[in-house]
Amino acid sequence: MPLLLALHGQAGAGAANNAALSVRNTWGSIADANGFIVVAPVATGGSGGWIAPPPNPSDYSIMAAAIADVEAAYNIDMSRRIGWGFSAGGHVMHDIMLNDFGAPISIDTFAAYSVSAGVLEGFACSN
Repeated sequence: MPLLLALHGQAGAGAANNAALSVRNTWGSIADANGFIVVAPVATGGSGGWIAPPPNPSDYSIMAAAIADVEAAYNIDMSRRIGWGFSAGGHVMHDIMLNDFGAPISIDTFAAYSVSAGVLEGFACSN
């Protein structure tokens, strides 16, 4: 089965769980209808945002562990892993794909990616 890593936007203090649940619910019916699995982790930053490396572990480590857990439990086609991010999650997805800094998740993890409302200049290509 294909796998979609879906990252929520910055949620605000105490709201990251609900943001991840919303992403799971939004993608869930599409995944059911089209035969893929959705992994929608929860950001751990204090304001409901993602923690990028360094430090390690970061939320990127959590993403990699979640993907590994799903791959251990299901027959995932590793050539069909896709990344998607909304807003701040889009910034993070650009960062994962465009910056090679030895994180446990990288462009090599995915076949493709897409973002909704996450501009390059916001995080990944700020300089």
